[in-house]
Amino acid sequence: MGYVPAPLEGVYLGARHRIIAEKIIEKKTPDIEVLVELFASILGNVNYRNSDEVKVCRTLLIRYLGPNGTERRLSEKQTRRLFQTAIEEGKLEDSALLHHFGLFESDNGDQEAAQDLVTRALKLIEGRQPLFFLRSERLENIYNTMGLISSRKAQKAESETDIETAEHLYAAAVDYFAKAKGGELQTPHPYDSECRMYFYRAERVEGYKLKIVLYARALDVVDEAEDNLPDEDLPRLLELRARIQEALSAIKDIDQVISELDSSPALEADSALVQAKLAMLTTIDVRSTRERALEIMKRIAPSRKTDTALLRTYSRLHYALYPEDKKGLYSILSMRYEIPREKRDLSLLYDIGVLSFLFDEYQKSLDCFRQLERLSQGHPKRWGIQDYGKDESGKVREFQGTVIRMESMNMGYVDIPQLKSSVPFLPYAQQFTPQIGENLTFNIGFNYRGWLAVDISR
Repeated sequence: MGYVPAPLEGVYLGARHRIIAEKIIEKKTPDIEVLVELFASILGNVNYRNSDEVKVCRTLLIRYLGPNGTERRLSEKQTRRLFQTAIEEGKLEDSALLHHFGLFESDNGDQEAAQDLVTRALKLIEGRQPLFFLRSERLENIYNTMGLISSRKAQKAESETDIETAEHLYAAAVDYFAKAKGGELQTPHPYDSECRMYFYRAERVEGYKLKIVLYARALDVVDEAEDNLPDEDLPRLLELRARIQEALSAIKDIDQVISELDSSPALEADSALVQAKLAMLTTIDVRSTRERALEIMKRIAPSRKTDTALLRTYSRLHYALYPEDKKGLYSILSMRYEIPREKRDLSLLYDIGVLSFLFDEYQKSLDCFRQLERLSQGHPKRWGIQDYGKDESGKVREFQGTVIRMESMNMGYVDIPQLKSSVPFLPYAQQFTPQIGENLTFNIGFNYRGWLAVDISR
């Protein structure tokens, strides 16, 4: 490390560790204006056809100088200048840089400029193949930022009492968050952004009716996140749930507010959600509160089959009140089966698949697990056995089948006439070496990848 002699003029120093490099830069360029000029010179002369130079510029602007970067000495004006230099003079029309520049502008209050930049980033990658995202910004992240920008614009319109525009922008934000949650890569960011949008709006609004409805919607986003994300991605959302529960518990005369919701047909679904959420918070008269919410849901659910928030809470309430009524639960969950397949509700799909198997609807179970396998990439519940195929009494069922294929010691298949399907198994996990044509006895295990023959014996 140290100064590099000619002929490599323009290479000021080198270091083997990021923190060491940052400390050297701080020592060698105590004047921030000198540092900005140096960065501007680099960014303005980058060869945008050279992938290594583009990678260096991304690292500098995104990890070091950007809205989430480690460098905090630059002013807003100086940071904006460097982004503009890279994009305009360096001709780096790069989706990741445009996206983070948009985030920077949004964080600093210029939502129009932010929307323009993020829209440019979106146009660069819409319609591209998934592998393209390995070299650029992910579509899910851009949709999340579009939702964030729309919610901030809605907040401004609401503060200016332009309620119609605010409602339109809030609806647009929800649509963007839904697109972000429906992508190939599942992250907590759109769930967190949408939940906070509802929470902070509830904190600002006057009147308890809308406030309670917004809190209930925020709680449902947390429930949705629990359905679709691994546990390690949930702490921020669970902390927010605790804050919402505390705020709801502090509202006086909440029963009167709920009765006003009940009297409005347009808010009937919101009323059911609110009552269900509140029933989870109190130990006073829990059953009657849940039963009242369940009756509303039972009445309106058939006409709102695409409302997964309602369906999720409906199924959980039914199970909380009647845990032994598997057929009733299956009837409720089967409504989800009719929802367009781009909807991502992993736990609901899993429950439908398991219950379909329980009631001998094997093709329906397979169809649910095929959807689940496609939608659950990276989820921890794709590994290990989450549950077993059982009968209505709860006893694990036993099946017989014939080995029809051995792809390797890592994967084989057995044909099960009773299920009218072949099921994979793991040859290496057995205490013997299965042979093609051999008859075996086994149980069926489930995870988010589907059925698996387990506990195999001859």
